[in-house]
Order: sequence, then structure tokens, then C-alpha cells
Amino acid sequence: MASNQDLGDHLHSVGIVDGHRGQTCGFQYDEVYRNVDGEEPEEDMVSFSDMSAVLSLILQWMCGKHKAGGNLIVSAGVRAHSLLYMIDPVNSSFENMTDIAAAAGMTRANVSKGLMELRNQVGDVLPIRGMLARESYRRSQAAALKAGVHSSVVRSDLKSKRQPASS
Repeated sequence: MASNQDLGDHLHSVGIVDGHRGQTCGFQYDEVYRNVDGEEPEEDMVSFSDMSAVLSLILQWMCGKHKAGGNLIVSAGVRAHSLLYMIDPVNSSFENMTDIAAAAGMTRANVSKGLMELRNQVGDVLPIRGMLARESYRRSQAAALKAGVHSSVVRSDLKSKRQPASS
């Protein structure tokens, strides 16, 4: 049986052709689409100015407004670590958002609030897990209120706080 080195050369790689090992070549599908169909392939490059604008938005969020009396450096670090954890948890130094909050001496809710501010600024373009849950929960709560089954309507300990129904 021929080895891979015997089959391949500087133009052709070795692959499976009709169930057997053989030479293959990288077919230029983009050229066919362009010349036959008149289609331009999608651009897979992003301009440097677009990337700079995105980086600028993230840095503004990271270093921007913080709680009065809070440490700006700690807040920026928390935001940087929380964003890294949400985008790429495998490469994060922390196991979860609670660990990030504990390292900074704040609550997990404060860490999440910072991420929500970023999402509100840039929309749903960042691949942040769980960020769409807020909208889903909001819609569920509104539907429960409308249907009269929301906990604020049915819980007996909240009856004294309810507004009397208008007749």
C-alpha cells in the first residue's frame, strides 16, 4: 500500500477519494461563484476601524461611571474579568461570577449589573450567555400580571399592600 508521502506532492494533499486514499486539490469555489453565478463571496475580514470602535466601546464601559466612593481600578478589573468570564469562561481566572464578586469584595448582583449596562449600550451583539433571559423573565412577569396569577396578586402576605380594585 502506498504511503501518504508517495501520494502527495507540493500541489496536492492526500485525502479520501471514492473510498480510497488519493490526491486532492483545494478547489476554488469562490472563483466559480464569482465567474458563473456572479456572486461575490462574503467578506470574512473586519476593518481595523470597526474593531477599534468596538474596543473603544468596551473600554469606555469598563473604565466609565462607577459607584461614588468606589475604587475605579477595582471596578474596571471586575468588569474586565466578568466580561472575559461571560465570553470565554475556559480562559477566565475565575470559576463563576460569584468568585469574581468575592475577590472584589462586592455582590454578584453588582457584577451582573455591570454586564447588563454593557448589553444595554451595545445591544445583543456580544455573545454573553444568559443575557436574553432578562427580557424573557420580564415578558413572563407581565403576562402573569395580566392573567391575574402573578405572586403579588395571589400571595396572602401581600394583600395589605395591594391597591383596592376600582369599580
